[in-house]
Amino acid sequence: MKTYLPALVAILLLVATSSCSKEEDTPAPAVACYVSKVSMEDEQQTSYTNYTYDDKLRLVLSGSQIKFAVGGRDTITQALFLKYVYDKRGSITETQLSVAEEGPFSPYQKFFHDAKGNVVRYEVFYSGNNPEKVQEYCDFTYNAGSQLLTERYYNNGLDFTVITRHRNYHYTDGQMTRMEYLDGNEKKFAEDRFTYSSYANPYIGGIGENKTRTGTGASSNYLIASSTRYDENGNPQKQGSYDNHFTISPDGKVEEVVSVYQDGKRSVRRFTYTCN
Repeated sequence: MKTYLPALVAILLLVATSSCSKEEDTPAPAVACYVSKVSMEDEQQTSYTNYTYDDKLRLVLSGSQIKFAVGGRDTITQALFLKYVYDKRGSITETQLSVAEEGPFSPYQKFFHDAKGNVVRYEVFYSGNNPEKVQEYCDFTYNAGSQLLTERYYNNGLDFTVITRHRNYHYTDGQMTRMEYLDGNEKKFAEDRFTYSSYANPYIGGIGENKTRTGTGASSNYLIASSTRYDENGNPQKQGSYDNHFTISPDGKVEEVVSVYQDGKRSVRRFTYTCN
């Protein structure tokens, strides 16, 4: 079963605290705010994703509806639901996929961790005639601070055509500032360079922008302000380069991110929050 997942959004913990209390010496209870819905629009698709959490604010279910433009006229609508499974340590071990919220759910991804809890590998399975075959897998390495250094992705595919995606990540003062794209022979063919805003990443259960679907990956505490793509010779490229523009609520939450690309394209992401 071939599936299409929407571009998910920037994610790290965003916690607000209340300043109200009945007695001055009574600490105010913490109020946790997290994203419960993300809507996205661009030239090719519109989508929305709803997120459900457990009492530890771990993502346990995401449900998406995606509309794709086909030939500039027709649309294809697809619904996707993912369940997230954790072990006793709180590490993600599996996601399960369904086209309906009530299921049935089939194994989709399995995750493997190192001693620090970092995901070092995920494997992807498709339902169908050979549901136990690993159709895709990705291996990760980290530095001593558990920041992602390398990502090596392989897709065997239903037609047995091997597709690879290799990336290297580089940091400055703790922020991921460069991402290199390499082909299957480890030759770099492009590079993205990032600058950051002062706005905190919205919280969506550990999956986010500049991160893999596993919740691992190169990440920042702040949203990207701009990204510039360079070719293998260091020449800046319009395609893939963009600036982000933000709408911020009075209490400091990121409500909207508009990405304006240098080739004229644009995309919009809107965030809905729940606080408790």
